[in-house]
Parts: sequence; structure tokens; C-alpha cells
Amino acid sequence: MNPNNCIITIKRLTGTESDKAYTSVYTDIRAMLIGADGKTQALYEMPLGTGYSFVIFNQVEKIDPADQFIVTDPMSSGLEINDILVVQGAAQRTRALGSMVTEGICLKI
Repeated sequence: MNPNNCIITIKRLTGTESDKAYTSVYTDIRAMLIGADGKTQALYEMPLGTGYSFVIFNQVEKIDPADQFIVTDPMSSGLEINDILVVQGAAQRTRALGSMVTEGICLKI
């Protein structure tokens, strides 16, 4: 079973106080995005249907709050090309089955 269900580009907020912009920091990242359950969406105060849990295996060093995920290939995720999701809170990086896994919550905007 392939746990990845889409390919994304990750953008990070950069720039100065008066000139902020999002810059691509990772491209062609395989990720698993799954609609978050009602409890998770209530915890993060998200409107129903807009919250997603994400898992990224081995490919990134760090995910910051407010990073953007741009869907470049929706595969089986149910999302569409160019959908934008924003990371909510801190992502966690852990080891699972010999691989480094980054996981967290994001909000579709």
C-alpha cells in the first residue's frame, strides 16, 4: 500500500516586516493528506470540512506554522490542483518504522 495520496509544493513565509512573500522551500513532495475528524477540527476551531491531517515521510527537515502546501498532483486525495492548505500549529517529527515522519494539521483555504 502506498501511503502517499498527493504531491505538494511547500512554501514558507519570508521577507521583511513591510515586504512579506511566500517562497518555495520544497517541491515534488509526496504527502498523505486526510480529512480531519470532527474532534480535531473542533480542537483547532476549524470550519467543518476544511481541516486535514498530513503525514510526510523522510523528505523534509522541518515544517513551520503558517507554511503553505500547494497541491500539484492530487492523485487520490480528493483535492484539486492548486488547492492551498496552511499548517496550523507545530508539526511533529518522529521516527516510525525506521523512517522519519513529519505530521500535523493543516487548513484548506
